[in-house]
Formats: sequence, structure tokens, C-alpha cells
Amino acid sequence: MLLQTLCARAQRTEASDEEHVCTAWPKDIHLIPCSPRPSVHLLPAWADVVTALVRGVPPARPLQALLEDVLDVCVQFDEAALLMAKDIHTHIAKSLRAELEDVARGPSNPASRWLQTWIERWTAVVARARTVHMLFHPLFERACALEPQHMWDVYAQCVYNAHAVLRSAPRQAQLHRALQATVQALREHQLDTSIWQQVMHTATQLDWDVRVFWEEAAPFYRAMSTAIAADVPMDQRAAQIPVILAAIRHERVWSRCVPHADPHKTATLVVTEVAQPHLAVWAQTVPWLCEHVPSGLEALLDLSHEASLWEPLRQAMREHVQQQVTREMQAATPSTLLPRLLEAQAAWHALCVAHLRDSPELHHAVNDALESAINVRRYRVAERLAAFVDERLREAGSWASEEVEATLTPIISLFRCIYDKDLFQRLYQRQLAQRLLQEPAVSMHAEEAMLARLRQECGPDYTHRLETMCHDQQALEALQEAWARASPRPVNAPFPIGLHVLTQAHWPAMDEAAGPVAVPPSVEAEALHFEAFYRAQHPNRSLHWHHALDTVELCANLGAAGTKELHVSAPQALVLLQFQDTQARTYAHLREATRLSPDMLQRTLRSLVYASTPVLCHDHDTDTYYVNETLNTSSSTIALYERDEEAPLVASPVEPPVTMNRDVVLQAAAMRILKATSPMTLAHLTAAMQEQVRSRFVPSADELQCALDRLRDKDCIEVSAKDAELYHYVP
Repeated sequence: MLLQTLCARAQRTEASDEEHVCTAWPKDIHLIPCSPRPSVHLLPAWADVVTALVRGVPPARPLQALLEDVLDVCVQFDEAALLMAKDIHTHIAKSLRAELEDVARGPSNPASRWLQTWIERWTAVVARARTVHMLFHPLFERACALEPQHMWDVYAQCVYNAHAVLRSAPRQAQLHRALQATVQALREHQLDTSIWQQVMHTATQLDWDVRVFWEEAAPFYRAMSTAIAADVPMDQRAAQIPVILAAIRHERVWSRCVPHADPHKTATLVVTEVAQPHLAVWAQTVPWLCEHVPSGLEALLDLSHEASLWEPLRQAMREHVQQQVTREMQAATPSTLLPRLLEAQAAWHALCVAHLRDSPELHHAVNDALESAINVRRYRVAERLAAFVDERLREAGSWASEEVEATLTPIISLFRCIYDKDLFQRLYQRQLAQRLLQEPAVSMHAEEAMLARLRQECGPDYTHRLETMCHDQQALEALQEAWARASPRPVNAPFPIGLHVLTQAHWPAMDEAAGPVAVPPSVEAEALHFEAFYRAQHPNRSLHWHHALDTVELCANLGAAGTKELHVSAPQALVLLQFQDTQARTYAHLREATRLSPDMLQRTLRSLVYASTPVLCHDHDTDTYYVNETLNTSSSTIALYERDEEAPLVASPVEPPVTMNRDVVLQAAAMRILKATSPMTLAHLTAAMQEQVRSRFVPSADELQCALDRLRDKDCIEVSAKDAELYHYVP
């Protein structure tokens, strides 16, 4: 503020051209006549002031007095002011030179410390020189107007003197060694980034040669790459990953400080010399990281991204997940297989979300691993998944909408991984039929949600039959109302009867429920009466009764176990009705009384004896069956027609029909492809066939070749006479 006031005061000075008298200044200030060395008596005082200010020492005289002297000189004649300005400017330069020379002669070891000390002194000297320039600004401003060609800029004077101090060959060599040591310390993380920024700022000001930053990068990182190649424990190998990732990122930050530098040059060098050659080795740490430091996977992911090399990490992740899932499957029992698989699937995808930045590539790797692991043993997971879905959907009657979605989402995600989707469809169709026919409180919302998910995954052809089954069930209520209106007479049966009409083409093959089932005459009569009504409504349709699919609700007295309400199938009801006197029955007696086929009778007895709530007991020595009066259950209702996992039921042979259907599907796909594009090589043809049937199953190479051989036997396609790998369509 004092300087501004005095400058403004000096600017208001008006001198007379004739008398050279200042009328605006106070009377005690007089202009000094021009002399050869005006104000020479002031130079020693000014020299002391300049030296003190450049060295950072407070001057002996107060600043106000110094400023008044400066303004005193400014109003002198031109020659006096110019001479004084030059003398002061020269002394500033000498003081600057002395300060920089003094620090340059300091200890040269360590070299990086010498450079830091010199830069600290340079920064301080420049700041002080600018302070001096501000003090003498009025004088320098007038001198610049009188002699503009002279270098009055104090900062330029600082740069000039810095170059002069470091101009000699020994000093240049010392500067080069200091820069080299600084770069080395920086890359060894012994130097703070802020100091590096200060060094590069000075290098930009003084136009230093900083090519050493690039020249030292290659040998430094090649040596690092050699050290990394050594065999070390897995924990040390994993610790290398964040170090290299930090080196890449630091190089970008450091390069931005270097004048005229490409910010990606040295970072790219780290990638090519260190990251890419060793990324496959670091990817082998995935199992160790997953077990001990899951958060370390993020650094490995970022390093793979920096190196633009995803395959090592993806492959390592895939192999590790596959091994873990295989172990889970080997340790699981049939009842725990699906829960453990779903839990493992959720855990691995959660790991990708939490520690792998929700990477789509690694989610795909997890799915690939699950797919490879669960399809090693064909049909097993498809069968267990269908059974698991059946168990869950039987419980869906009490679910809310959110619970339906939460339950089906992981199931569909696992379904996506199985190859044998056609087998799952056949099993699911049978279980859906059982739920629709046997479950009194089946959740149609959950069933429709599941079918919608399957349709989205595999297309409408996959779910057409299943959706028709649900439609038949939904149309049942309207059919029952129409039947009640058309049949005003009371039903002759001693108990209520409900009738289901099923579309035979879409429901599971009914003849698989082997053997007829004898029903009471009243039920048979009611069925015939309904058949007449239905044919009158639909003349072009016919009805075939399948009483083996009937369900019955019985009220049974189990002796000491009490009275229970039993939900059973018609064959089970026929067997249980033989125990009304609670006496034991032999197998031969039951066979004669029920007139069931041996196969059906065996399955029925097993379901009653080996269920989780067995109502019958079997004496193997006498081959007799009797009521289980020691039944231990508090429930008053027992559903026995559900297939129980603990019961050693005879499995239905599903593999041969599935295999036959696959062969037909593959033949049809090959014909469609060759009709559209003929000729076609074997490799392209099989790839196109796999793509067409992928939504239903994943065929093996043998299945593909077998389908093509069958088409050749039928003369539908042929192999080129010139090329055995070229297939033609035969019109």
C-alpha cells in the first residue's frame, strides 16, 4: 500500500519546462541538477539493501525510507535516474550470481540432494529478486521508458545467471548425474512426487535436457522384469501386482510434469517390458487371492486392463471356479447338490461384483466354468435341477411376487449352464403334470413366471406344450361349471368327484403309467356320463380315461398313530383300502386284490413304505406289509403322491427317447442348413447345426456325425467325390 501511494504521488508530479520546479511534491523535495555521477553517495546504501534482500536478510533501513529514496531518485533528471537504475540492476545480478554460485559449490553427494538444494535456493532467489524488483519498480519503469532496449526484467536476469552458473562442462555433468539420481530415486519411491514436480518446473524454466527420464526407464524396468521372473512364494507373487500397477499409473503422473513429454510413453514401456510378459504368471495367483485376499483381485483386473490382455485372468478364473465347483459336486449328496451349486454360483458372481468391478468378461468366465463343471456327468444336474424346481414350486403357494422372482432368478441362471435342456424339459413336463393334477393349492403365478423365464431362454417352441398344460388347468373351472349346469341330477358316487380334461398331445405320455387301474363302479358311471356331455360339446374330440393319474383324499385310522388325512394317487388308494382291518397283507394278496401291474404295484408300495412319512411297513422275511402304527408326525395331513428323494423309486427311462429326439432334431437342422447353403464344409455345417439347436441341448461330436450319417443313408445328403469334407444337399 505504501508503494502504491508513493507511486501515485510521483505520477502527480508536474515539472516546469523552464524552471524544472515540482509544484505537486512537498517543498522539502527538490530536484537535483544534472551531474556526471548524480546520487553516487546513495550507491553503497543501495548495494547493502539489494544484497540483504537477495539473501533474504531484512535491510538495515526501514522499507518506507527506502521507498522514499527510490521516489527521490525517480524525479531526478533522466540521466541521473537511468544511471542509478543501471547500477542497481547490475548489483542485483551480482547478488543473484553469488547466491546461485554459492549453493552450486556445495557438496555434490548425494547428487539428488545437491539438485534439490540448488532448486530450493533458485526458487527462493527468484522470489526475493521479484521482491527487489517491486521495491525499485518506479525507478525501473522510468528507466525502461528511457532505454527500452536494456534488459530490465529481473526474472530474465535470474535465468541468465542460472545458466551462467551451470554453463561449465563439470557443472553440466554434475547436473546430468543429479537428474539421473533423481529419476532413479523417483522410480524407487524414495522421492516424493511434489519434489519431482518442483524439479521439472525448474527444468522447464531453465530449459534443461531431461531426456534422462526416458533413457533410464528402459533399463530400470528391464531389470525389474528380470527380478520378477525369479521363483518366489505365492504371497510375494501376489504382492508384485499392485506394485506394477502403481508403476504404470505413476509413470503417467510423472510424465505430465516433464516438459514436452508424451504422458503415455514410459507407462507403455512398463506395460510391454513388465506387465504383458508376466501377466500369465500373476494370473496363477487367482486361487490364492480368492482364499486369502479377495480385494487383491481388483488390482489384477486393473493390471489386465492396463495391459489390454484379458485372457490370462479370464482363463485362470475359469479354471479355479471349475475346480471348486467340481469339488462341491463330488462332496454333495443328491439332496444337497442343487443347493450347493446355487450357493456356489451366487458366491462367485458376488465375488465378481465386489472385487472384480462387476466385469462382464469375468461373469462370463464364471458361467463357462459352471457350464464345464456341471456337464461332466451328463444328465445328472439336469435331473436334479428339475427335481429341485419341482420341490420349490410345490411350496410356491405362499410366496409373494418378490419371493417368486428371487427364487427363480438363480435357478434360471443355473439352467442356462446345462447342456441337456431337452432332458430338463421332459422331466419338467412330468413334474408340472403332477403339480397341476395333485396339488390343490398350486401357484399359477409361480408356474407362469417359470414358463416365461424358460420361454425367454429357449424360445416359444420350448414351452409350447408346458403352456398348453397350464391353459388346460385354467380352463378346468369353466368346464366344471358347464358340467354342473348340464347335469342337474346328483352324483351317484359316495364322495365328490372332480374331472380333468387334458390335451393328450401336450401332456406327458399317459401310457407310461403302465397298467389299468380298477375304480369303483360309481366313479366309472360318472366318467361315462361326463364323456357323453363332453362329446356333445366337442364332437370332433375323443376322451381316453387314465385312472392311474387320479388322486384321492382318504381319511385313514392308523391305530396308535391316530387318524390322518391322506392325499394319495389312485394306485396308492387301492393298496391302502386293502388294510381297512389293519391286518398284514402279502404281496401276492395285494397283487390279486388291486389287479395292478407288477411294475406299478412295486412303485406304489415303495412310495408308501419308503416315503419321508411312511404309512406302511415291510417285513422282508415274510414279504408282508402292515400299517405303520408307530408313525411319528404331528401333521394331520400327509401327501404321499409326492416323489420322495429317500424312496428308492424305479427311475423312468428318459435317456433313450431324448437321444432319439436329438437325432431327429439334428437331422432336421442339417437339412434346413444344406437347403439354404449347399455345398458346405463339415466344420461349417456342424457349427451351424450346433448354433441351431443350442437353445435345447449341446450336441456332442458323435451325435452330430451320427445325424449326418443317417441322412447319407437316406440319400438326403451326399459327400463330394473330390473332397470328403464337403457336403451337398440331394434334391
